[in-house]
Amino acid sequence: MRFLLIILSLWILAVEVSGQSGPVWLYLQDDVRYAAVKARYSEELVDHYYSHWLHAIGTHLNEEQVQYMRAGGMIREVAGQAWFGPLSSSAQAEKLGFALEQIGAQLLIDRGLDGQGVRIGVIDGGFLNANTEASLQPLFANGLVSAYRDYITPGLLPYAGVKALDDRHGTDVLQLIGGNNSQTGVRHGLATASTYYLARTDHGASEKKIEEMYLIKALEWLDSLEVRLVNISLGYTDGFDNASDNYKPEDMNGQSALAKAVDHAFEKEGMLVVVSAGNDGDKDWQVLSTPADARGALTVGATKFKHWDKMDFSSVGVAGLGYIKPEVACFASEGTSFAAPIITGLAALIWQARPDLNNYEVKDMIMKSGHLYPFGNNYVGYGVPMVARILPQLDGEVMPVPTHIRVDSDRYVLRTRIDRHFVVYHKTDTWVVLEESYTRATGKKISVRRKENAAFTTIVVDNVKVYELEWTRE
Repeated sequence: MRFLLIILSLWILAVEVSGQSGPVWLYLQDDVRYAAVKARYSEELVDHYYSHWLHAIGTHLNEEQVQYMRAGGMIREVAGQAWFGPLSSSAQAEKLGFALEQIGAQLLIDRGLDGQGVRIGVIDGGFLNANTEASLQPLFANGLVSAYRDYITPGLLPYAGVKALDDRHGTDVLQLIGGNNSQTGVRHGLATASTYYLARTDHGASEKKIEEMYLIKALEWLDSLEVRLVNISLGYTDGFDNASDNYKPEDMNGQSALAKAVDHAFEKEGMLVVVSAGNDGDKDWQVLSTPADARGALTVGATKFKHWDKMDFSSVGVAGLGYIKPEVACFASEGTSFAAPIITGLAALIWQARPDLNNYEVKDMIMKSGHLYPFGNNYVGYGVPMVARILPQLDGEVMPVPTHIRVDSDRYVLRTRIDRHFVVYHKTDTWVVLEESYTRATGKKISVRRKENAAFTTIVVDNVKVYELEWTRE
């Protein structure tokens, strides 16, 4: 219940915050052509989807941008965020959880997608009272929880446990994949019609090496049931009861038994395994836990909501790993455990819309929808997946590439028309972050100075417009 209250309070906060970026529909005047709007507001319409049926543009804008565009007389109506006035369709009357708003999930919901026909495995630490949780009642009432296996205490009654031992962790994760609370009107997850297979492999009161074996057994069990999408909001580092079992940060190299099992699931069995990055970003450990380090995993970090920089706790990818980790990130206030299930639900809807795709293609589509793509980094990967970038890919369109600028000086000036929010990543190479910062430009330009030892700098404007600077001066 505590986590449910957190989600609800954060949703209320989202409604109250003025000026933040969010998904909106811009309904055009009947006599206004889409091409004219796109040409006039090219700076604002960085990522968008035009509906011929609605004669409307779905995009991410903050309130300043909306008011600026409204003043031009080309927009008839705006809908999609509470501070813009009443919502214009019955489908949008349903409140979305905080992270679903961030990724613009309403665009998928409007297509009638709910994950039907997709099998999802959830490997976690416990599903205490999942069968009586209000947001999960539709899943149980409709027979969508198909199987449950407890590897920790096989004789324990299903959905039993002790809250103080974090046996509710899996319940909260499941809620963020497919939960929908009819009592509060809040939709927490996207995959509300998928079929679920639950496995308890981790004990909240202890950390034993055998739990890793249970996790691998659970993966093999799910594979035997032809489950192709799995969420793992678990990770292992140095907290084992027996200190000799502890990993070291340099062991997060994709070579643990867990990482190898996830790679096998991805490469040989056609499974997409979504894994939380870990919560050690603000600790001495800092880097990913395992199996988040597996090359085949779709690893998910956590961002803030208003400005999509990294949450302090979110673990970072290992510099010498040779591949970007995490691949993507999204909002979660209580840990990356609650970011991963949002992406799992997203993957389920993609697979429902395009069952012909394989696991490589679904993973690739989600990565390409990230707001930083292709200029990812080891803090937030390719960034927050944006549904407005997924829809064109589902329709077979090629995504545009952000601006890459070679700078033969130690300073770059970016000019803007209105006040903007900036997240800046200084990087030692194409993806390893040296420093991350946030600022708001109150004038009409921002000056970015090269950081010592930086070879590249990524500038993100209002969460959607990306500039990649390559510093060329020796």
